[in-house]
Amino acid sequence: LELANPLMTPSENAWKVRTVRNGHVLHLAEGVANFEVASRAGVVVRLVPTDVRWGAQQLLRVEADPHRHLRGSSILELMSAPGYILSCSSALDTLRLGVMPDNTSCRAAADGSRVQIRLPRPVAYAPYLPLAIEGREYYLAVVLTNPLANSTDLGPDGVFECRTFEEWPEPNRLLSLSADLPAPKLGEPLKLFQVAGPDASGPDELVAVTFRFEALDLDELTPFVGRPPVQALFLQGPRGMRLSSGVQETCQDRFQSKSLVEGDSVLPQSICLGGDTEDTVLIRMPAPLLLTRTNGKSIRYVFELKLWSATSEVLVDRFLLMLLPGFDASPVSSGTWPLAGSLETGLASRTTGLSPASPPELPEEYNTTVPTDSDLAPMATVRFPASKAPTRLRAGGVYRSLLGALALAVCLAS
Repeated sequence: LELANPLMTPSENAWKVRTVRNGHVLHLAEGVANFEVASRAGVVVRLVPTDVRWGAQQLLRVEADPHRHLRGSSILELMSAPGYILSCSSALDTLRLGVMPDNTSCRAAADGSRVQIRLPRPVAYAPYLPLAIEGREYYLAVVLTNPLANSTDLGPDGVFECRTFEEWPEPNRLLSLSADLPAPKLGEPLKLFQVAGPDASGPDELVAVTFRFEALDLDELTPFVGRPPVQALFLQGPRGMRLSSGVQETCQDRFQSKSLVEGDSVLPQSICLGGDTEDTVLIRMPAPLLLTRTNGKSIRYVFELKLWSATSEVLVDRFLLMLLPGFDASPVSSGTWPLAGSLETGLASRTTGLSPASPPELPEEYNTTVPTDSDLAPMATVRFPASKAPTRLRAGGVYRSLLGALALAVCLAS
């Protein structure tokens, strides 16, 4: 039997088998276990959020690692989880193509359910030339609007889907499918999140950055349903800055919390560890962090972290701080700095001498030159006498004299 697999494993994933003779069932088997559908890993996709506040608009970084070459006009289609709205641009932000090939375009569905990132059209004189190379990393940022806290569209386990398919030479040829990309975990906004760093720095320079944050007052929570205790802080810097040297590697020697101005409160004795990527750290506390005083007013905390500035241009120059009740849990509160539309400038934009971020170069074997017409004079000229030219069209007739002359010209030219 030949059948088409579904996009994901169905909830009732079983077969029914029966044998029939003369319209009567002889044997029947139900609940025959079926195989599970696995994602096709032609292109590995990762989603990196930059703002996880309820109802906020953010730039969602999309990273793609193709495991095969992609031709011109190939499409990467990202489909949002319920409640999230995808777009190519907005009044606050716009599409950032990062290191995608030049002339890559974006198209969004009117209902915000998906965006399509289309590679440029194939090169006319080399249509099979790949425009995205296997084993290289490509990234861009699209605009994503988070759902509101009271949204009725949210599912229990929201996931994004990403498909990659070719449009040429065969349309809608599916290359890869990732149907289980976790949606960003959202939380209430921080009342305050500020970042202070040097006004100028050089590439890969170790700089001290100060962070201040403050949760909402109790009476600012609407509706107030209580907050789980905060056990850790998760800090994500702009992709390209280096906050840590590896997973679970200590950053204790670069971390401290001390009062600098009136109103600052210090964190309890904490442990600073590297996150999953070099642009993240996790600050773990031995006891739950007190967010408000006895009168319900919030407490402003401060800490300092020494980090390495970027070496190349940064796609999204924003810090993200999340207050977590536990590992891999939804944040209690979160903040982003600078916010979309803010007049403040990020730290990476203050770094001088950054190398440009450009698409990966094609391997040398794919370098092709633009063909040019031959500038040599014609090798032969064939002239037809007027008396030998056919004078009328005969049904089914063949102009042997004309075809013979054309064949002679081709032979001479070759």
